[in-house]
Amino acid sequence: MQKYYLILFSAGIFLLVTIIWLLKKNHLRERYAMLWLLIAVAMPLFFWNVRFITDISHYLGIAYPPTLVFMASMLGLLLLTLMLSVIVSHHSDKIIKLTQELALLKSKIK
Repeated sequence: MQKYYLILFSAGIFLLVTIIWLLKKNHLRERYAMLWLLIAVAMPLFFWNVRFITDISHYLGIAYPPTLVFMASMLGLLLLTLMLSVIVSHHSDKIIKLTQELALLKSKIK
């Protein structure tokens, strides 16, 4: 097994343990952790069988298998960024609504 696969496999296991620990300590909510858990479970599974990544790389026409890992990582980060952008937008709308309701309540009190 090549060294970089072992490093990435170890990183996946570490990420999985870290996410579970964050969930257990209530530092991370379940709905935000789903994509992280998917990534953390997929990483060790992909790197456990090195031949799997090589086969997929050759099937997709990628000459250097670690490039597939990089591309998959970029896709995962893109999905995570999109998910977080949706969440931030939703929270921003809620904050605006709450601010308006607070202003109306304050005007009623005076």
